[in-house]
Amino acid sequence: MHFSVIESEIRVLCLEGCRLDICRDTNIDLLVLRKLCLREIRWDDDEEAIQKLISSCLLIPDLKISSCWDMRGLNVSELVNLQRLTVLNCIRLKRIEINAPSLQYLDLHHGKFRYRLVLKSCEFLRELILYDRYMTKNIFKNLLSGLPNLERLEINYTLLGGIEISHPRLKRLDLSLTKATEAILKIDTQISGHSDIMATKCL
Repeated sequence: MHFSVIESEIRVLCLEGCRLDICRDTNIDLLVLRKLCLREIRWDDDEEAIQKLISSCLLIPDLKISSCWDMRGLNVSELVNLQRLTVLNCIRLKRIEINAPSLQYLDLHHGKFRYRLVLKSCEFLRELILYDRYMTKNIFKNLLSGLPNLERLEINYTLLGGIEISHPRLKRLDLSLTKATEAILKIDTQISGHSDIMATKCL
């Protein structure tokens, strides 16, 4: 399938099963776009095409990328209005870098391999959902310390056993442990006068 968008009044763009081909000297203007969904998108050897498409949506508040199996790295930056970012089942992702000052919701369920997550200027993030079996205590601690406004944290399929939590605004904590994890985690404690943390199921 060949699909071409250079300048458009489209507000919602969902592409599935397409091959993305953007010439290096092509200027794309999708300033009115409000939601971009990419699923099972393919491209040539480099990832410049998909990065160029994402970067052209400067005012987009909602971005979802799923099952883009060839993706090795994702850089989301300069999207000043981005509020929701979802990345699902991009199993070969090794590095995710996000610089989005308005981001409030982030869901990363990329696969079962180790990856590096870099968050910059995401101090207004309120909800974070991770599928990360390689989460360590230090990563967990640093993650919380860099997100002062976080209210909900969900980590799925993690090997974390015992953790220490100190966060002034966190209201909800969900940890889904792997079967190999022996620790049984149950937290129901008040950290501040208005914040409760609850741990839910252990698999």
